[in-house]
Amino acid sequence: MHEPLSHTTLVYAVPRHGEPQPQPLPDRIGGVSAQRARSFLERLGRASDHCLARAEYSIAHLARALGLSERQLQRKLRASLNRCPRAWLRELQLQRATQLLSEGHAPGDVAIHTGFSSHSHFGARFKERFGVTPGVYVRRQASDPAAQRVLEL
Repeated sequence: MHEPLSHTTLVYAVPRHGEPQPQPLPDRIGGVSAQRARSFLERLGRASDHCLARAEYSIAHLARALGLSERQLQRKLRASLNRCPRAWLRELQLQRATQLLSEGHAPGDVAIHTGFSSHSHFGARFKERFGVTPGVYVRRQASDPAAQRVLEL
């Protein structure tokens, strides 16, 4: 039996820090062949990188980068990842936020750069996802010697 669809495919598409390498996708994902799902996930990854590089965190930007309508993007994400575009983008924002915080950026700057409407909204979503506030996350990174070397670079 496979892991739940959303976890398996999300780990395949967005690896987290310190986690083992992603496992191969099952033969069929939500009624879509694994080959088509992999192809879409690869395109999604490239489009996501494009949007992240430009700090464009909207469904419209992501759909445009993929050459899809917003509705097509919604259907493809639902079929491939069993996620809605908003949840996918929020995960991208939060993953990018952890990278920026690890690089030593201030939480307020990270909130703005990752497209959150306010510092409090960023803090609430960050805590909801990672279980700690951005400030606590930064302090934990700073107290870890390996993380300190990364912050000094």
